[in-house]
Amino acid sequence: VIMAHTNTIKIVSWNVNGVNQYVRRTKVLTYLSHKKPDIVFLQETHLVPGAFHGTHDAKTRGVSILFHKNFPGQVVKELMDGDSRVLILIVSLYNTKVALINVCAPNSPDATFFAQLQALLLEILDLPIIMGGDFNQVLDPVLDRSRPEKSLPPPPDRRALQDLVSNYGLVDSWRLVHPQSLEFTFHSSSHGTRSRIDMFLISKGMVNSVQSCSIGMRALSDHSPVDLLCIWESGVSRKGRWRLNSSLLNSETIKAVIQEYFAQNAGLVSTDTSLWEAGKAYIGGRIIALSSRVKRESNKRVIDLERCIGELEAQSMSPLLVSVSRRHADGSQLLRH
Repeated sequence: VIMAHTNTIKIVSWNVNGVNQYVRRTKVLTYLSHKKPDIVFLQETHLVPGAFHGTHDAKTRGVSILFHKNFPGQVVKELMDGDSRVLILIVSLYNTKVALINVCAPNSPDATFFAQLQALLLEILDLPIIMGGDFNQVLDPVLDRSRPEKSLPPPPDRRALQDLVSNYGLVDSWRLVHPQSLEFTFHSSSHGTRSRIDMFLISKGMVNSVQSCSIGMRALSDHSPVDLLCIWESGVSRKGRWRLNSSLLNSETIKAVIQEYFAQNAGLVSTDTSLWEAGKAYIGGRIIALSSRVKRESNKRVIDLERCIGELEAQSMSPLLVSVSRRHADGSQLLRH
């Protein structure tokens, strides 16, 4: 294994559209073995329960995270949603903890899934993130689709995905490496379109560790695998545990966000508990974004004040410097005489 000598880790994410049948599972695992991955994220597995599998009776769900037999890391915590669409493993490797998150989003414009995902992420705010999977939505409607879409405004699930990326400081690793390229991971035969809905989203603090990110050949599934090669560095910068700035609750912006959320979503979900849990994640994300903006503005004011103080000090020193210069000149003339 490459990583036995270096900290290079290869992660593959792939929507396999079912591996419950023995023959199909054998073909998928054989294909993956040629890629020589260290970690594999699988979506739509339809697997029976097992280690690090999220399973569901429906034929469009099920997520798994698999590790190479020589993987030196250790899983210290496991989190899962109730629908087997999200699997989170906290992994310790090379004295660093990272959250590995496998996602299989529903094919629906409903934003509830991404709001519930943000609720799960509240439990790992202090850890760097590697999130991969089938998000069933594009981030960029121009570069990530073979045809421009006609729907305006953008669907709610795309806005929710973009909010997730913004609120948690995530970066699309493939777009990071290929800023203007057009490649796609999914082919819809019914619509005759292609799109890039399978991706890896990583914390900004891990951007420099990305060595490559590529889209593989489409085989055995209507989705292409996505390969991420990165350096698993010791001491990856942690984001720090977030603390609520209670003064922000008096902000008119946050009050408007809370009112807007409940006005738009009340009655759209099955239970009040789901509405509240999704609301906590959504509102928490908006508070995080507002808190970051307030902090940036505060830092800018400090820098401006420091520059202003420096200019005033320079102005106050000017007469003194002129006076000292004159005295020095007068002293020089007296010495000559």
